[in-house]
Amino acid sequence: MSPVEETTQGLAAILQANRGRYLRFLTARLGGSEEAEDLLQDIWLKLANIPPSGPIADPIAYLYRVVEYGARDRLRSSARRRERERNWAANTGETMALTEVEANPEQLAMHRERLRQIDEALAGLPVRTGYILRAFRVDGRAQNDLASELGISLSAIEKHLQRAYKMLTSLRIDDDAESGGA
Repeated sequence: MSPVEETTQGLAAILQANRGRYLRFLTARLGGSEEAEDLLQDIWLKLANIPPSGPIADPIAYLYRVVEYGARDRLRSSARRRERERNWAANTGETMALTEVEANPEQLAMHRERLRQIDEALAGLPVRTGYILRAFRVDGRAQNDLASELGISLSAIEKHLQRAYKMLTSLRIDDDAESGGA
């Protein structure tokens, strides 16, 4: 085995020997141990498969730099992905679900509870009001089309929507009062 091949295999061995150190470093930068584990595994695989270039004076410092650059790339990639998702959601008018990166388990539980409360409130609406709200807001149907379909006036459609909006607004006010907001 040539000295250059020993260097590359040596880097993989040094990375493995100091795995805990690099893992803590990545966890602090990426905010999660799973993400850090994945990146460390990717780096190890790359080190094992790249052609060696020559001896390295300080392999531990060199590996810290490799790990840091890997973390930066991963964070940049995540930021670009989130930005693409936001742009897509804004351009299509769709709401975006929270990703694991953007919400911790406590936030997700709070959002699920909030959705449950909204579902309960919507289920408490009169059937026609609930139908009109869903058809207008979710399906994107025009108020005129709904009025024709249901055989009622446009004004009646607007009153049904106002009733639904008032109920949803009262949920928001109740939520603000519970959290100490305005």
